[in-house]
Amino acid sequence: MSVPLGRSMARVLDRPAAGNRIERLLDTGPQDWKQYCFAMLGFNVLAFLVGFAVLALQPVLPLNPDGKGMLAPTTLFNTAASFLTNTNLQHYSGEVHLSYFSQLFFICWKQFVTPAIGLAALLAVIRGLRGDAHLGNFYLDLWRGVMGVLLPLSFVVAVLLVVGGVPMTLAGAEKVTTLEGGEQTIARGPVAAIIAIKQLGTNGGGYFGVNSSHPLENPSAWTNVLENVCILLIPMACVVMFGRMLKSHGQAWVIFAVMMVCRFVPIIAPIALAASLAAKKQTPFTAGTLRTDTVTFGCVLLGTVILVGALLFLPVATLGPVAEHLGPLPFGQ
Repeated sequence: MSVPLGRSMARVLDRPAAGNRIERLLDTGPQDWKQYCFAMLGFNVLAFLVGFAVLALQPVLPLNPDGKGMLAPTTLFNTAASFLTNTNLQHYSGEVHLSYFSQLFFICWKQFVTPAIGLAALLAVIRGLRGDAHLGNFYLDLWRGVMGVLLPLSFVVAVLLVVGGVPMTLAGAEKVTTLEGGEQTIARGPVAAIIAIKQLGTNGGGYFGVNSSHPLENPSAWTNVLENVCILLIPMACVVMFGRMLKSHGQAWVIFAVMMVCRFVPIIAPIALAASLAAKKQTPFTAGTLRTDTVTFGCVLLGTVILVGALLFLPVATLGPVAEHLGPLPFGQ
């Protein structure tokens, strides 16, 4: 799936001229690296201010059927900055603290815009490597990234998620009677639309606080597979686009293979270990058993993680200068 998508992205995003009236309005002309960089930074500043204002004005904005209040000022700043940088750090719980307006016009909007900014930066880098006289136009690249790649894919995925049981409504939270006779409030909202772009844009910031661990955000094995495919789809397609734009498919396949190996090979042993441990018969704790709820176990686990990380990344840091002196590979070969 990533191969045809990457080819389509190269065709859609690397067109030399504006193709319609909107693109002609956005196209301010070819930009060198300074102009492209300043346009990107300026747009980021504007996006931060708009996002901060949406969250700060949440109590008075529409689409707030459950009467959500304003977040703390520090949480406002953290959320606006985090979603701008595509790190999507959640110091809030979406279903508890955000209105539908904030979910749609802050969370969902940022999850479209920030991956498109990343795509635009990648396009500029590829054009620089290709030796183009200019890097294109940031505003045009941003528009094409949203309208030509992210929005069509998100529409399809959102429909599939709705079919799979993910809510998509602007009605308020539902109050139901439990089997014990008590009352429970079940949060809902425009979940499918937000989850689609969350996964496709490799964003965090799910609709619910626990993200895709929530049964209404990821209700079945089928939706789980779909969401896992989506989070890998565009990053791998970017590698195909890289090779197609540079006419260097060999280098793209090398990068693609390294990504696949580094992504999946390291998890084979932990999965096999977990499966073997799960199959074993549980035995009661004895004096010779290493408990997993002690400081000792935590130190052993942390030391293992640090050791594995060092073994993975130190060779790269060591061999990097060596590879630099070997000279760059010529594109197109």
